Amino acid sequence: MLQEQMSLPPGTVIQGLTGERYVVEALLGQGGFSAVYCARERHGKQTRYALKELINPSSQERGQLTYEARLMRRLSHPSLPQVYQVFEDTRNNRIYMLMDYIEGKNLEVLRREQPEKRFSLALTLTLLTPIVDALVYLHNQKAPVIHRDIKPSNIIIPIGTGDAMLVDFGLAKEYVEGNTTSVFRFGTAGYASPEQYGQGTNTRTDIYALGATLYTLLTGRVPVDAMTRMMKRQPGNSLIAAHNICPSIPSRVSRVIDRAMSLAIEERYATVEEFWQELTIAAVQPATQQISQALTANQPALSQEDIAILTTSHYAIEPQQAAGNKKKAASRPQRLHYGYHPPKKRLERRTIMIRSLLILLLLGGIMDLLLMNIGQHHTSSPLVQTNHGSRATPKIPATAIPDNTLCSTDYAASNSTDSYSILLASCYRGTMEHAGLSLGKSSFQLLNIQQHQNTFTGQFQAQGQQGHFRGSINKQGAMQFTVLLTTGESIKFAGTCTLGGVIAGQGFQIYEQAQQTEEDYGSWTAVAYLNVKH
Repeated sequence: MLQEQMSLPPGTVIQGLTGERYVVEALLGQGGFSAVYCARERHGKQTRYALKELINPSSQERGQLTYEARLMRRLSHPSLPQVYQVFEDTRNNRIYMLMDYIEGKNLEVLRREQPEKRFSLALTLTLLTPIVDALVYLHNQKAPVIHRDIKPSNIIIPIGTGDAMLVDFGLAKEYVEGNTTSVFRFGTAGYASPEQYGQGTNTRTDIYALGATLYTLLTGRVPVDAMTRMMKRQPGNSLIAAHNICPSIPSRVSRVIDRAMSLAIEERYATVEEFWQELTIAAVQPATQQISQALTANQPALSQEDIAILTTSHYAIEPQQAAGNKKKAASRPQRLHYGYHPPKKRLERRTIMIRSLLILLLLGGIMDLLLMNIGQHHTSSPLVQTNHGSRATPKIPATAIPDNTLCSTDYAASNSTDSYSILLASCYRGTMEHAGLSLGKSSFQLLNIQQHQNTFTGQFQAQGQQGHFRGSINKQGAMQFTVLLTTGESIKFAGTCTLGGVIAGQGFQIYEQAQQTEEDYGSWTAVAYLNVKH
């Protein structure tokens, strides 16, 4: 435990990498010889940050913090915090990492505030879907990133926005197939998988922890630790099924969680997408209903109690204070270490994510009630800007609200009689990561999708640009389509549509008018945008 005299008192001034100063406001948490503080800029906009401190760090601890900073530097996702710089106080032998301050409550605190210490299935799905999206992003890096400490207390619901944030990458590592790392008691009891007590962690390690997090949020009980489960000499699984603790949980959902928490790593779901797809179907599918029918069913509806929990967690401070924090959050210091670039605003994509999640999970009037609490942010910038005699250059557009008349049905109009076909939604909202020209992210919409068996058509929109697209999709969900923009350029997309309504993009390429020169390329993802008013 960090000794009282070693923690920094409020008012302490810390000098950053290039002389900027930060004033410690409060101690947020501590453990061992480390602490996390809330600190603000002494001058300028006085923006608040989280300041992670290691006291008398060993060379291994110093290396781990540096690795964590380098890892977070190259990651960019609306549900992951930004890291700005790492600097040292050599006089007092302390090292610091400056990162986003996320003001809000974590899910463990919120859970314990509930009468039965648990959430409903609908609310749990709503809260965790952004985290699942973040894990898909992490696991699909060129060298997959494993968090290794997913648990309710590491998931924060920020004030003023609805999307959850995954924090604390102190145990994270990049997975390289064939390499193993021997560890002892990595992670948190109840959430750590068996391999975290030995060796051989991979992306399925996070699937175990995500399943354990679901178990806790739904039942109000932390699951039995993996080592205890392994030492039980009773035949079978020593984990009590979630529906046996809370009868309101469908047994189908229990079975999905049980598989995610299998002691044998190879018996778990292969990917987070597969896990979440099975869970989503189990949450809405009656025992006798086929999967193809479950795809068109409404997601579990949030109750008035769920709405109250979300509203309370989002607005836990005075409105004028929250407004002040939003203004401060618009400005961030330049990333001064490791060649960082100034971070871009991510609020627009966060708004897209939470609105999409709520639309998936809410019914009519309940949806309208909750969406009133989510702000809209719009600016104008084209996706492709053409200059005569010069090369077309993709730009980063802001969020554009789709024409409601183009999203009149839940799923694309289809003449297919094949019950095993993947049915596309009528609208998707997505993000493109422009890797070729290093322009960051841009948002787009796929609208008015019409599907005929394995082919589909629709309209593409980004603020300032539009066009029509045509493509194909097979029974496994593999899809490809080409957008012909009104400017003459074309964009070719390839990806996979899951049963849960998420398209995991494999890549895109932007071509000039003659379709011979590739102007840009990158990755993309999209989420179904359902039940738009019409």
